[in-house]
Amino acid sequence: MTLTSLQRCCSSVLKFILFADDINLFQSPKNPSDLQHVLNHEMAALSELFKANKLSLNIDKTSYILFCASNARSIPQHSFELFIESFKVKRVESCKFLSIYLDDKMTRKTHIEQITSKISKTIGTISRIKHISPKYILHTLYYTMIYPYLGINLSIKIRETRCVAKNY
Repeated sequence: MTLTSLQRCCSSVLKFILFADDINLFQSPKNPSDLQHVLNHEMAALSELFKANKLSLNIDKTSYILFCASNARSIPQHSFELFIESFKVKRVESCKFLSIYLDDKMTRKTHIEQITSKISKTIGTISRIKHISPKYILHTLYYTMIYPYLGINLSIKIRETRCVAKNY
């Protein structure tokens, strides 16, 4: 399935990002009260496209997140529901998107917690073997298991700073 076939199937209200076997759909409504109706309609069209191309959708791995400003009230869980055919799609408060953890308030809290956990486990492992391993092994472990997390966060911060600077 290609991006073009997805865009032809669904209306122009959705933006698609395909990465490997993941499809991410984004929609920023002009009128938030129409969001549920529009998305359920788009999910039905997408389901038909999947059937026509003999593709399956793992409903257990399918979820959605509603982003809102950190100072705004979030939409109550029971008042917003998405369906694919007769299956209810689960709503999540955070998700991983292209190695970045996003939460519904667009804060970095979830991302920082996840990265901190991964890095601290690795540091613990490295500290246990530092007395029996040559320095080059420790160096290699650092650059393969810790540095990538720091590097991606630094590139995000640089891009974010550039975007803020452009707006002023």
